[in-house]
Amino acid sequence: MSESTAITTPNHRQLGHRSDHVVYASAPFVIGKHEWQIIVIPADPVWKKVLPNRQHPDFNSDYYWRPIGQDYWHNLKQWPTYNLNDGVHGGCPRGLKKLFEQEKSSLAEFFPHIKESYEASDEGRQMSLI
Repeated sequence: MSESTAITTPNHRQLGHRSDHVVYASAPFVIGKHEWQIIVIPADPVWKKVLPNRQHPDFNSDYYWRPIGQDYWHNLKQWPTYNLNDGVHGGCPRGLKKLFEQEKSSLAEFFPHIKESYEASDEGRQMSLI
């Protein structure tokens, strides 16, 4: 598992972005000439008021990237080939799946559906024996 950090400061993201309140950030993960990171932020509570009869998560996740050696992180949507309608990967590097798999046990703390699938997996069962 990577060295990840709980963060309470902006972490050099673009000013004014809602991720200024990061509660978890994975260690940077290199894919090609860029570093990628998964972050966890508190969910916007307004949705609980707008749609009160639905179950809402307490947290949201997002991906950020930066060229190796630079300080500022860019949101996934600023990736040059980002296209939400482009199949499974949305025009983003396929290596993001490897980053997600690497961070799955940490993300399970924030997202119940990930926790359930992680605990049911072989890796989750092995970790519970330790």
